[in-house]
Amino acid sequence: MNAPNTTNTAIIASVEHWVAEVVVRHRFCPFAKPALDQQSVSYRVLDGASPERVLEAMADRISQLLEHGGPEDTELLILSAHAEKFDDFLDLTALAEALIESMGWYEQVQLATFHPDYCFADTSPQSIENYTNRAPWPILQLLQVESVGRALENVTKPELIPQRNIEHLNTMDDAEADQLMRDSVAPVSISGVPSH
Repeated sequence: MNAPNTTNTAIIASVEHWVAEVVVRHRFCPFAKPALDQQSVSYRVLDGASPERVLEAMADRISQLLEHGGPEDTELLILSAHAEKFDDFLDLTALAEALIESMGWYEQVQLATFHPDYCFADTSPQSIENYTNRAPWPILQLLQVESVGRALENVTKPELIPQRNIEHLNTMDDAEADQLMRDSVAPVSISGVPSH
């Protein structure tokens, strides 16, 4: 990606807004707010226009995170030039998981994924529950397994988090749902054209 810094800044700002107004506000993730409060969340626009370049950049970031990051640090790797189609993103996610496995990082790093068109299996694209994983841009989030484990120790029945999120979404009125959808969409694409 050869986007100017001002574009990268706008991309990161839209993701920061989504984290605060969607992920934290609606409590989709139990460790999002503590991570923000501790200023341990990093945002990075990846310079990768192909799967190979994305994976190379991801591997570099994992190495840096494990070598120099604090135990609570997490990174959101934002893809502005690849995987615009959700099927392509799923393919990339599978490759990313395989890379983590092959490098022996699976006991240290956990991958979370988000996409503007995220759609869970057995749901329709219009289902509001997909908004637990919809974001303004395709995102690969690098979480440290140890910090995830500590966060979940303070959560009652963490295995029910997805179900609780779905129940929360389904209790929203129309105005709340509309606001959630607006907060989950990038205001402009990389070319300046509205993304949705």
